[in-house]
Amino acid sequence: MNRKALAILVILTVLLLAVLFVYYDHKLIDNIVQTAQDQQTPLTSDSGGGTAVAGGTAAANDTAATESSAISQTGTGTNTAGQPQEPEPLLNNEAVGVRYDSPEYDLKLNLCESQDKKTFIRMQYYLDGSGRINELDEESLPELAGLFEKRAGNADSEGGYKISQAMLNPIYGQLYILINDVPPGEYMQSSFYMIDLRDLSIKKLFYYPGRYGEMQFNKDFSLLAYSFGDPPLLSVHQEDNLVEVFDCKNAEYVVKGNLFMTKQHIIGTNSSNEVLYDFWFEGWDSLKVLKLKMGLRPLKAPDTEPVFKEVLYDISRNLLLDMNGGELKPEVPDNSAASSISTEESGDGSGGNTEKGNKAGSSASAGQTGSDAAIKATDSEPLKELKNFYIYLNSNDTYKKAMDMLGDGFTLRLGMLEQFGVTEINKNDISSEYNDDNINLYSELLKSANFDTIAKESTKGSLSTITYYQVMNIGEGSHSRQYLSAQLRLADGKWKITSIEDGVK
Repeated sequence: MNRKALAILVILTVLLLAVLFVYYDHKLIDNIVQTAQDQQTPLTSDSGGGTAVAGGTAAANDTAATESSAISQTGTGTNTAGQPQEPEPLLNNEAVGVRYDSPEYDLKLNLCESQDKKTFIRMQYYLDGSGRINELDEESLPELAGLFEKRAGNADSEGGYKISQAMLNPIYGQLYILINDVPPGEYMQSSFYMIDLRDLSIKKLFYYPGRYGEMQFNKDFSLLAYSFGDPPLLSVHQEDNLVEVFDCKNAEYVVKGNLFMTKQHIIGTNSSNEVLYDFWFEGWDSLKVLKLKMGLRPLKAPDTEPVFKEVLYDISRNLLLDMNGGELKPEVPDNSAASSISTEESGDGSGGNTEKGNKAGSSASAGQTGSDAAIKATDSEPLKELKNFYIYLNSNDTYKKAMDMLGDGFTLRLGMLEQFGVTEINKNDISSEYNDDNINLYSELLKSANFDTIAKESTKGSLSTITYYQVMNIGEGSHSRQYLSAQLRLADGKWKITSIEDGVK
């Protein structure tokens, strides 16, 4: 080969190598840029190419596209060109501390308010190594509605209108949240929810006013325990302070309102039927044993100052124990210092109706009613109507019939309602259709009431006024007796109840 041909070959080889170098250098730069962009992408459900679903339903990323639990996003995602969209600006974005969080989940919880003043919670966490963002709005959690506005309009409601407690159960992938809504003084109207982080299923555990202590899991996260103070004017529970234990694995209560659920009896087979027990949860002693402060009062003298002691409660054996682990002996505290219980003016020997007596009730068994409760042939038409009203209240199937017996302008005015921040409620407040997942508190109060005895009846023309006693009870051993006045009016040949209020003796 001559020198000229060799030179041309060398030049062509060098040019080819230069072209290859430029090509690979360009590819290398593109890869570096793409990697940098991926690292800067925030933890979102569509970081792997997923699409967002409007309204906060679900969108899965490419690493979790086959999972049934999808990712909910509002205001984030990708547009049709594949470019990231800016998150929708929020009116409010409040971080909520989550207890028992773990590096596996790294759960971030925020209470948010959108531009159209819709309140929702945003949950950002990892599940099986995949990052997720889920949101739940007012349709899923009705008590979220208007929390920020209510808080702004009630500056003195410290602790109200917020998520007051949030706990992650890392073993079962559950988030528990306590939402404080209307704050009746120190007793908060509260809702407690369990949210499954895998499928976003929601279980409402209670909707009830109380003074709730710190909720705590046991060591293996199988149980959750807490105690709460019962509002003194509500008269749902006979006790002042109650303990509850929730089974996280089976999603059911083991202890509810001081009752051991399988037996529907006050906790402890060694507890006494002659004693009124109050319990304060102080912590876990072991996996199945609670540390409690216990207050004891004679059931026949509920106004007595309680006798306090520290005890243990073994859930697996349903036994009250002393602090050394020995079985506690049943005892009835000395009631010599108890205030006397006055007799009702009706002369039936029931417990007195002082404000504290209303809370504790008489020594009669819960749900017991006087001999006047049954409808008699000699009863007047207005009285029969009132008694039938109470009969229909006691069943979900006939609750609507009870509502039909109320006049359109019906009002319920009771002193106990003041703890909810209201002086009266009307027919619309209590006649909504019954729904287990969204229980109306006022409806539940009515369902726990029974007609007891009549005190006086006065009927003049189309107007009838009846003063009487009612008994309110929920569960074994929890009841109270109240003196009320009902007015009924005759219209189109039917007696309609127009009002029920506290009676005046």
